[in-house]
Amino acid sequence: MNLRPVFTIGVGLVSLLLFAGCVAQKKKDAELKGLAKLYHNTTARFNGYFNATELYKASLEELTAQHRDDYTDLLPVYAYVDVENPKVVADKLDEAVKKVAVVVNLHRKSDYTDNCYLLAGKAHYLKQDYETAEETFRYLLDEYGKDYWRKKEQKKLRKKEKKQSGKKAKSSEKRMSRKERQKKQKKERKEREKARKEKKKEMEKWRKKYNRAVRKRRKGKDVPLPKRPGEAEEEMAQDSTLLDEAIAQQEEPEPQPEPEPEEEEQEEKDEDKKNYFLKHKPSYQEGTLWLARTLVERDREEEALRYIRELEGDPNLFAEVRRQIPPLRAYIFLKLDKTEPARQALEQAVELASNRQDKARYTYIMAQLYRRADQPDDAFAAFRQAKRYSNDYTMEFNSRLNMALNEWLAGRETQEDAVANLEQMLKEEKNAEFRDQIDFVMATIALEGNDREQAIANLVNSLRVSSANPNQRAEAYLTLADLY
Repeated sequence: MNLRPVFTIGVGLVSLLLFAGCVAQKKKDAELKGLAKLYHNTTARFNGYFNATELYKASLEELTAQHRDDYTDLLPVYAYVDVENPKVVADKLDEAVKKVAVVVNLHRKSDYTDNCYLLAGKAHYLKQDYETAEETFRYLLDEYGKDYWRKKEQKKLRKKEKKQSGKKAKSSEKRMSRKERQKKQKKERKEREKARKEKKKEMEKWRKKYNRAVRKRRKGKDVPLPKRPGEAEEEMAQDSTLLDEAIAQQEEPEPQPEPEPEEEEQEEKDEDKKNYFLKHKPSYQEGTLWLARTLVERDREEEALRYIRELEGDPNLFAEVRRQIPPLRAYIFLKLDKTEPARQALEQAVELASNRQDKARYTYIMAQLYRRADQPDDAFAAFRQAKRYSNDYTMEFNSRLNMALNEWLAGRETQEDAVANLEQMLKEEKNAEFRDQIDFVMATIALEGNDREQAIANLVNSLRVSSANPNQRAEAYLTLADLY
């Protein structure tokens, strides 16, 4: 078989694609069409953006693996944020940012430019460079927000209607009006660029003032935070009441319409797939969510709640973004020490979460909050649910351990029965590394039963075991010191 004609045709097609792509890039103001659009979208998505996404995922997994949950304290909502050294993944994340920057420079007219900005912002967030992350997310929303995609859809619709009507503008008068429109558009772009530069200067001045104010507040000084440029006075006034309104919303949840939440979530998922099958999905919703997360890390919880409210008011909110809102609310409330609204937000997070381990984490934190509120019945039920959801034995073990303690606290078991259950756990070989925790819980039960000698004996046994949990060991020493 002679493959030469096939090879020649292949080379011709590739050359045509490259030529079309180069032409599209030179005409910066022109919209991509046909082969040029296919070339830039394909190259942007499956080259730099794909590789950068893989680096981001690897960094996220590495940070999550670095974190070790301390079950003697409240678990964090986001494990990968609560790490000691985020710089271990800095090189990978910097490389990811470089790759998406190259994509943006070479294929700015592709549909994946907004995805690149979103990924860059998330990479800065994981590095805990929250100032740069905020700048990136704000640029994403300014350039590729809801208005950008609405105008793009309207433009496509007008073109489609014009094509269907069969009207064509061929006269010299029409051509002249088109040139005038292009001239006007060029002038408007220059004005927008000038306004953007001025806004950038204002933002830089404000950011310096804001950072100075934050540093002073951390030192205990009562310094007001400067208002962000361009922020309306009424929005600033609303910010002071957003937290109270958000808490009230958590305390009085709206009744859930039929169908049940699980079915509704599945319908939303199917709708997203139907509307965006083989079609680019805009990133501004997820960008808004991550901007809110970044603002929380910068001690601007009220402003973050405003962005959350903006998302919740969007009738076309994507299902995957909707699922991430309740955990973020819980994160904010826990940071502000608002226990009850945090617990209610976690309940919503469990209902909407699609990942079983996420459900387990949220449920376990709920159980810990019930335990702190001295509600042993609710704590027992939540720990049992966390055990069912989890595929991690450490969480399963700690759930089981707390179930034994809370079942006794709720009065469903005698002290002897609770101790017998714990002694049975001590005999199980798979629990050998957790002996110190079992002995410590047995000491807690003994203390609650006013059996001081048995409590001391259990604490000594807990300390004799080699433990990889320094917090557990420190707490045992402290309790023993108090008893002595």
